[in-house]
Amino acid sequence: MPQFIQLSTRNSAYVAKKLLYYSNLRTRYYSTVKTDVILRLWHLKTGGGADEHDYSAKSNEQYRVWSAFMNVDNGIPADRINDDALVLRDDKDGVATLTLNRASKFNALSGDLMAELERNLAKIADDVSIRVVILAAHGKAFCAGHDLKELGAKETRADVDSLFRQCTQLMLAVTNLPQPVIAKVDGIATAAGCQLVATCDLAVASSNSRFATSGINVGLFCATPGVALSRNVPRKKAMEMLLTGDFIDSDVALQFGLINQVVERDDLDKAVGELAMKITRHSPKAITMGKSLFYQQINEGLESAYGRAVDTIVDNMIEGEARAGIEAFVAKQPMPDWEDR
Repeated sequence: MPQFIQLSTRNSAYVAKKLLYYSNLRTRYYSTVKTDVILRLWHLKTGGGADEHDYSAKSNEQYRVWSAFMNVDNGIPADRINDDALVLRDDKDGVATLTLNRASKFNALSGDLMAELERNLAKIADDVSIRVVILAAHGKAFCAGHDLKELGAKETRADVDSLFRQCTQLMLAVTNLPQPVIAKVDGIATAAGCQLVATCDLAVASSNSRFATSGINVGLFCATPGVALSRNVPRKKAMEMLLTGDFIDSDVALQFGLINQVVERDDLDKAVGELAMKITRHSPKAITMGKSLFYQQINEGLESAYGRAVDTIVDNMIEGEARAGIEAFVAKQPMPDWEDR
């Protein structure tokens, strides 16, 4: 085997660049790998039936080259990705960005990845300097759902139950986090990945992103993703996604209410950053109280919801900084510098 292909075990991004550069390669092996890369990428982009977990027919070498191609095309320099960390954290100006870093597996939610993400969220919950969280991902997929290889290896009911309860705890951790969470979606979000988008408080997606609850395609109804999905999109639209497994594009997701904004990929960082900074300018105490109330009241009866809302707004007025803000507004003065929650 030629040397630069053998290098893929150490530097797959380098291999992918070489593979693309040597477009006139003539050997059958290289043609096969290159064709496989292009066809799979095309299927992924168009929703043409590519199965993100079906690698059985491909050699490990081909898969590593393909994975590298996916990362290189997304503009992620090889030296900027820490292969050992499943979740990366970066803090700036009161905003914590958590990045799923399992690009070679399309950021599928393995047990280890879910545990690492929940651990990061728990740390952020106690960090009063953080006012907003952005959930992003490396690679071509935001999140391809559960790791089907890991799920398929679990044979007992107890093991399967444990995995789905772990995922449920992760989703609840996002909802219960004091800070708002913005999903920054660039690529596919399927099954539990779509659930993760629906669970985040806000979501901004690139125009090339696609969403699906595709478990039904392998005979597994997306029951747990359906909980989050049905709380974001109209009932019949949710059922259509759950029953067909079909992908919807970003524009349709926006119409359904699954996401808040659609922007071009080149504008995604700016759009998410601007949204996050808008939130950081408001009172953290009010944001925390408001987020908690929102999710508590939304499934209550009308009378009970109003009762809870009255308690919250009174607490906000008496215990929070609303009085200072109102006084500044009446006096036509700038808003006060909000204290940490």
